[in-house]
Amino acid sequence: MEPPVLYHWDSKGKAYIARLLMAESGLDYQMVRLGVDCDFATEIKQHTPFGQAPFLTHGPLKIGQSGAISRYIAKIGGLSGGSDADFAMSEMLLCEADDILAILAGAKYRNGNTAKAWDAALDEQLPPHYANLEKLLRPGARCFTAVGPCAGDIAIFAALDIVMDLDPRLIAGFPLLTAFFRTISSLPSLQATLAADIPIYYKRTVHPPAAEEEESDGQPQQQQSGMPISDYGVGISGRRVMQEPGGTSTLQLFG
Repeated sequence: MEPPVLYHWDSKGKAYIARLLMAESGLDYQMVRLGVDCDFATEIKQHTPFGQAPFLTHGPLKIGQSGAISRYIAKIGGLSGGSDADFAMSEMLLCEADDILAILAGAKYRNGNTAKAWDAALDEQLPPHYANLEKLLRPGARCFTAVGPCAGDIAIFAALDIVMDLDPRLIAGFPLLTAFFRTISSLPSLQATLAADIPIYYKRTVHPPAAEEEESDGQPQQQQSGMPISDYGVGISGRRVMQEPGGTSTLQLFG
């Protein structure tokens, strides 16, 4: 069967977990960048199950929804866990990664992409998630799963990697989680992906300096738009996925 083909915009968003999973599993695959290699609305959307991206094809299979894509890659790539306990832990972590990314999406979209929304997300809503993850890690363990890394381990790393692009200090108070992050970031299988120049999707809106708080008419200035300029400014990355071994730019569109 031909390699999987992943369709998504060239950003560190919903397809980032899938990219890291394919790198860890050693799967050869093709990456089609929406908006660069093809137009989603006119060329791809009609072929997707739910009219959304990311979208994965593998032979005759057409798979939508980022969670389903991650689990499919885990299954064919041998990352689902070797025991019932590891499988259960990995599945929990895949869901937890989605919860972490949902908080970022809430700040960007639902809550207006304001500095106040990002403060609440990063400083109030996310720390309890770090604390729960810290409790799941055993001192001296490389991963959450015994056989790790499994899909859930990679997913949590991906979510934290995106968060730490916004502020690299955010998990500093959680030593076991920090050690886990460093362990996964050093995996040889992930180095090409982590060295690629994948543009960031989330960018924290910051409060304006006090001197610029008001304009000449006394009205507050508008918040920064928070639109991403480039990905992985302060994180461990700064990369473009099309340079990854096993992730070629060969365009494979539908007839």
